Amino acid sequence: MKNKVFKLLNIVSWIGEIYFVLMAIFYLIFLVAAVITPGTQGWIRQMMITPFFKVSNGPSAWMVIAVALIADIVMIVIVHYLQKMIVNLNQEKYFEQDNLQLLQRLLATVGIYTILNWVNVLLICVTGEFAKADQLSSEWVASSWNALIFLAIIYIIYLVFKSGLKLQQESDTFI
Repeated sequence: MKNKVFKLLNIVSWIGEIYFVLMAIFYLIFLVAAVITPGTQGWIRQMMITPFFKVSNGPSAWMVIAVALIADIVMIVIVHYLQKMIVNLNQEKYFEQDNLQLLQRLLATVGIYTILNWVNVLLICVTGEFAKADQLSSEWVASSWNALIFLAIIYIIYLVFKSGLKLQQESDTFI
């Protein structure tokens, strides 16, 4: 049963990684169109009109897309670290230095992803005209709390793995 769960998690993580790679390609195409191709700013602004905001004039469209592209690349790295962690746990490698390093990297990349999302929302707030600003701000606050709670959970798991590794090393030296 445990192996089936780990296989399912591995499949889901591969699907997630493929999805984020496709999104990165999509963002890259939009970014190239926004920066290099003349006359596409209006087309991209039309594409970015949502029920929440519409992008105003200026370089705001490509700035929002660029930050979204960077955040998407960071998400690919996060999913890759999770895949490595799933493989290690499936091989019953629990309290090892590799897992501790993966958790450190995961904590750092999730922090970077959270900051990039905050920057993107601030860019949208500064450069956009909002149709439903109160709804966007309430969703942003909820998303921010979720990200901070996720960071806290990863940090607690990191501390548990660090303590487990220390106990295992003490046990190995005692024997």
